[in-house]
Amino acid sequence: MYGENKMKSNAKSNLIIMGILFALLPIITTNLSYNTDNNNKSLNYCDDFTLDKNNLKTLAVSGKIHIDNNWTAAEAAGICTGNGTYSNPYIIEDLVIDGGGSGSCIMIENSDVYFRIENCSVYNSGGYPNAGAGIQLNNVTKGKLVINNCTSNAYGISLYDCNNNTISGNTVDNNNLNGIYLDFSDNNIISGNSADNNHYGIYLDSQCDNNNISGNSADNNHYGIFLFDNCDNNIISGNTANYNSYGIYLVYSDYNTVSGNTANYNTYGIYLWDSKNTTISGNIMNECGLNFWRSFEELNIDTTNLVNGKPLYYYSNDVNLGPANFINAGQVILVNCSDSLISNLNVSYSSNGISLYYCINNTISGNTVDNNNLNGIYLRYSDNNIISGNIAIDNANYGIFLFDNCDNNIVSGNTAINNYWAGIGLFYSINSTISGNTASDNKYGIDIWHSYNNIISGNTANYNSYGIYLEDSGYNTVSGNTANYNTYGICLEYSGYNTVSGNTANYNYRYGMNLCESNYNVISGNTLIGNDACIVEDNCVGNEFSDNGSCTYGDGGSKGDGTISGYNLFFLLAILSVAVILISKKLKKG
Repeated sequence: MYGENKMKSNAKSNLIIMGILFALLPIITTNLSYNTDNNNKSLNYCDDFTLDKNNLKTLAVSGKIHIDNNWTAAEAAGICTGNGTYSNPYIIEDLVIDGGGSGSCIMIENSDVYFRIENCSVYNSGGYPNAGAGIQLNNVTKGKLVINNCTSNAYGISLYDCNNNTISGNTVDNNNLNGIYLDFSDNNIISGNSADNNHYGIYLDSQCDNNNISGNSADNNHYGIFLFDNCDNNIISGNTANYNSYGIYLVYSDYNTVSGNTANYNTYGIYLWDSKNTTISGNIMNECGLNFWRSFEELNIDTTNLVNGKPLYYYSNDVNLGPANFINAGQVILVNCSDSLISNLNVSYSSNGISLYYCINNTISGNTVDNNNLNGIYLRYSDNNIISGNIAIDNANYGIFLFDNCDNNIVSGNTAINNYWAGIGLFYSINSTISGNTASDNKYGIDIWHSYNNIISGNTANYNSYGIYLEDSGYNTVSGNTANYNTYGICLEYSGYNTVSGNTANYNYRYGMNLCESNYNVISGNTLIGNDACIVEDNCVGNEFSDNGSCTYGDGGSKGDGTISGYNLFFLLAILSVAVILISKKLKKG
């Protein structure tokens, strides 16, 4: 009986609790959530208020807020104060809102009155694919978001089709996707925010024009500040964008000004991808620099930009430049320049140390280009240049890289050591000569890809994974090179009609020479000693082998005398083992 009474008592208690929760449910879940700490502030709605994060008020817990052009009802419900005028804006302040993993914590839509959201802490908005935001504005004007903490959301702050708003002094760190995101939004001010440790710190996406992005911190993101797809006439000034992959990155966006920013320790400090009529001035980049991809029209870039404390030299459509034009250079970029000399510089710890685009008849000689985040020396669409006597060590991609329609160039007498990918690379290029270089201790000593009718001769390519490597390349001459102590000495993949002659490829860990699906090549007069196997073919036809010393085709060459293949050695050992067993059995029977 006691148990039955206890069960009835518990059931009754549960019903009472459920009734209380049911009664409070509209207050908790309504889009116009009641703010229990409704404090009036005397601060007028103006542009000269002081942001002081050290004097934040005590925050009250609230449910999510959704205002869709119904501020009057929101004010009546205690969600906000004010009346929406310039002097007395609607104010939402001092709230803590947990988004519960769905939607946005605060969403304002279709609003054209003055309002301010201040000193709110919003987190745990909805995630991918229906990403919510800590604070989301849709079709909104005249709003101010100030001193809010929008962390641990999908988007910290998101604006869609919003004009003439101010986002200032907010903390939008540690969000899964974007700190601050604008789409189809113009004439907004984004200033003094901390947008760190997101995927995108500050992201303007699709036709965001005439915005002012200034004084923000966008550190430790993948993209610090990113403008994408027709985001034009914006000002990006006085920001810090450090320790990102891309510090400041503009894609298909024109007529922007990037000035007075600090973009340190990124892979790419400032990157322009098909973004024209851009002004780059007064920026500081340490251990990174300025990069391009199809962005060469009407750029205004001056020497007030500093790379590692030294001037960035950018020249376009110039001729007969000389050492006096590159004094104490931090980075050198030439576009459509000719008959110029770049010599005896130390251009290190940048992105690309020395870059040439659409340049002809220039000489790059005697420079040191070490420890750059990408390439030491980089040429694109550039012909008839001489690259000689340079030292390219410890670069993160290539020491010297000729990429995409770099024809009739001479690369000679350079030292390219310990670069992450390759010492010297030649891609999509014809009729160039690579001779007399030292390309050792890289992954690829000399890397030739989709290139034809080139001469690779007299180079030393030792202690790489691949000494000399050709892929999808034909009609090249590879002669008189030394490729020792690599994993593979000389390697051809998907490459035909090349001549490989008079090279020395000794003591490589695997093969002296390896041909994979490479046909109709001539392999002659090479010295192949002490490799695990001399010459190895894989799915090839029509190759001709002759006069390769003691290593005729089909013979491997052990690391001992170079005459017995590894395969034959194991075969002989197996025969000897069987013989020993048979002899032992006969002796026992006898």
